[in-house]
Amino acid sequence: MAVSPHNPNYIFCVGNYYFNSAYHLGVSHSRDGGTTWEHDTVDTGGRGWAVAFDPIDPNKVYVGGDTGYSYPTLYISTDLGATWNPSRTGLRGQVYVITPDPFNNQIVYCGTTAGVYKSTNGGTTWDSLPLRRQIRALVIDSTNPNYIYAGTYGYGVYLSTDAGVSWDSFNLGLTNRKILALALRSGEDPILFAGTEGGAVFRTTPPTALTERIRLGRNGQKVNLLISPNPNYGIVKISCNLNEPAQVRLRIFNRTGQKVIDFGNHHLPKGDWSWQLDTKYLPSGVYFYELNVNGTTITRKAVVLKKD
Repeated sequence: MAVSPHNPNYIFCVGNYYFNSAYHLGVSHSRDGGTTWEHDTVDTGGRGWAVAFDPIDPNKVYVGGDTGYSYPTLYISTDLGATWNPSRTGLRGQVYVITPDPFNNQIVYCGTTAGVYKSTNGGTTWDSLPLRRQIRALVIDSTNPNYIYAGTYGYGVYLSTDAGVSWDSFNLGLTNRKILALALRSGEDPILFAGTEGGAVFRTTPPTALTERIRLGRNGQKVNLLISPNPNYGIVKISCNLNEPAQVRLRIFNRTGQKVIDFGNHHLPKGDWSWQLDTKYLPSGVYFYELNVNGTTITRKAVVLKKD
């Protein structure tokens, strides 16, 4: 089921039914918030598993599924379901989830039994990304669309911080790795929820590209702190920009409060400053980066992930 982000009265549901010895991909839609429904058969011989609205075009809707024999089915409507056109060039496997980029509707991600696929032309053609697991869920960080979380069936959660170019497992504390659903609360206090087979729901604080500002001095000067990449394994860059000279100290603590690294106390002139840290020598887990500037401290989280 999907509710239009443009008009909450528009709701689309996708499913399948078996009639006359054949599967039929059907779409039910409501234009009055679910009070009444209309039904259309989109594909005779297909089954429906996924539906999504375009985040920018209020008339564009995607539905996906399979032919009943593990071949992909994907249709696009540009008139709110009045007509549907097939669009599966490059796709493989059963389509379980469709997730458009919230900022660029030419970019669409698709999760299938064969992996993650990406379209850069609004769903016309699809390219395979290097995560070849059975994908049941995909969510994009609304504050940074390069951060994509993929829920796999049997292998847990994977995270890409570069729009799908590379992926790392993100399974600390996840005891059930058969993921059926993901939900992400973005913002300053993000939470990632994972629904698993059997009914268990897990939650975690997801990594983001940490950017924080603190006020400096009586003139309200600001300093930016950036930790990238996050999560990380290997070289991580910690950088800040000082708009005025300041006494600066950077320290890193593990989740038990033990100090892991102290970069020392330095008086720095205004400008861009950075530190590098090789995290491959640190155990996997959450770390807290504490930056003190002229007596004012901010603390934010970053994650070290060992590759499977």
